Amino acid sequence: MFGYKMRDTLSYNPRLSSMFHVPSPSPPSSPIERSFSAQGNYLEVFFHHSISHRLLSPSLSGKNYTARNLTHIRPGRGNGSRPHPTRGKRAEHAVYRAHLQVVHDMDDGPNERPIEVALKWATGKQHIDRLRWEASMYENELRHLQQRVVPDFYGFFQATLDGVDVACLVLEYCGGVPTRDTCELGRQRMEAAIQLHRAGIVHGDLVDNKHFLAASRDDSLRIIDFSRATIHSCPTRTRTSLLAYLHEHARKLPSPCAELALLEQTSGPDFDKPGATRRADGP
Repeated sequence: MFGYKMRDTLSYNPRLSSMFHVPSPSPPSSPIERSFSAQGNYLEVFFHHSISHRLLSPSLSGKNYTARNLTHIRPGRGNGSRPHPTRGKRAEHAVYRAHLQVVHDMDDGPNERPIEVALKWATGKQHIDRLRWEASMYENELRHLQQRVVPDFYGFFQATLDGVDVACLVLEYCGGVPTRDTCELGRQRMEAAIQLHRAGIVHGDLVDNKHFLAASRDDSLRIIDFSRATIHSCPTRTRTSLLAYLHEHARKLPSPCAELALLEQTSGPDFDKPGATRRADGP
């Protein structure tokens, strides 16, 4: 769902899709059943300097936020025009770049310095349910992968504005520049993917370059968009390293994880070529 443009340094051969079946999973029918840690916090979103909307959060604990200086990154469906937060289509989604700031009470001292975030905004039950499902993954399976494999998560917020149900997910803004070294980029992708699968998550579309972004702070790679991800029991959980898994896959020993096997075709070691290089070490 993020719309940041990332340099395509690896090509994707669609014929590989026939070799490995990678399903397009959907979130459970009742993603609202996933639990959150706390209640009662809010996010004040300023789409205009004098007009704001307040959304409440069933997640996080002890922090309230304001989001200002919104810049539209990716439009919702339709003709590509800038979406309105509540008016227009009732099943819409969009992504904004914004400045997020923690709001303190007067007794707590001055507010913290704003940070850049990506604000994923949605209206309509289907989009909101997917956003809620993604938020639950950040609070559970992906919690320990934040800051190194997936973006930092700042919360999930929802409200009814002008009679329209809305929700937003606030994440670290990834505006870095990925390496231009094709082999190194492939190694980073495989390393990130194996960490994701060891956490018990199948993404569903890792061969799409747009789901890998570089972090602003150090250009390290992040995997994004878990709105269609599912819980996964991956064979790599029993491997001691990614390299061991890839060698086993090349020798056709175990039944490979379909998503990793397909990603390996575009990002992994060239086992069938002389002088193959070691691209991915184990975590």
